[in-house]
Amino acid sequence: MDEDRLNLFETVWPRSRARITLADRLGWRWGDVSAPFLKSDRGRLLAHVGVLELPVRIGGQDSLVASIHAVCTRPGFRSRGLATELMAQALAGLDLRGIPVQLSTDIPAFYEPMGFEELHLSRFRLDVAAGPPHKPMRPLSDRRADDVRLVRAALESRMPVSEIWSVRDSGWLLPINEVLTHGGFRRFGWCEPAETLVVWELVGDTLRLLDLVFARVPDLSVILATMPGGWTSVESCVHPDRFEVPFEAVDANNPETFMVRGQQRQETSAVSPLWMT
Repeated sequence: MDEDRLNLFETVWPRSRARITLADRLGWRWGDVSAPFLKSDRGRLLAHVGVLELPVRIGGQDSLVASIHAVCTRPGFRSRGLATELMAQALAGLDLRGIPVQLSTDIPAFYEPMGFEELHLSRFRLDVAAGPPHKPMRPLSDRRADDVRLVRAALESRMPVSEIWSVRDSGWLLPINEVLTHGGFRRFGWCEPAETLVVWELVGDTLRLLDLVFARVPDLSVILATMPGGWTSVESCVHPDRFEVPFEAVDANNPETFMVRGQQRQETSAVSPLWMT
């Protein structure tokens, strides 16, 4: 990624330079998949809007959505309409191509006049127990070359985790988002018996499955049998339609608002935080 964008991002989001650089070094280059819309003055970058074209499966149909990300303006130049101008440029091009748009934000009122609407998301409480004991899940590290190769191979061969809503990118979205938000493969684990890359976190006594990457649908009870202890309930951030287990949809209660513009809506939508940009 060019120095102008790195400098702007570091000003707005401290530590972003190091994390973007790490993702680049690992082979997932954010700058290669993001189309930038820029506003500069006298050679100084003042504002940025990024557009990612993301292949998805929604309601059993393959399609393409545009994901707006990294909308920012340099401090001292805000409230001058710079980001609004760049958003208008980005949306005009996407409208000409008929591509629906999504984004995640903590200022939804900024995007509502542009035609964005909130899409209420769910998580899913799963009624499933761990199976017989298995070899424990192996934590993965971005510092081990073999682990990086394993993650890349798993992502390149993954099948859509859900027919309701899932990503179909070539493998860049998940590692870029994880590195940018957590500085590495902090939540990645490899479940060898199920041949599944598991992205997970423990929230209180709830095991939360953020994403599952597999070439064949795994048995969830096998995955749970490999997980570390300390949990009494299981939630999935992706729709569990492939897994044939009882579930209950609950409000996702995400810290940011997920918004769509011209996108197919689902009554029970589950979009993993790792699929938001």
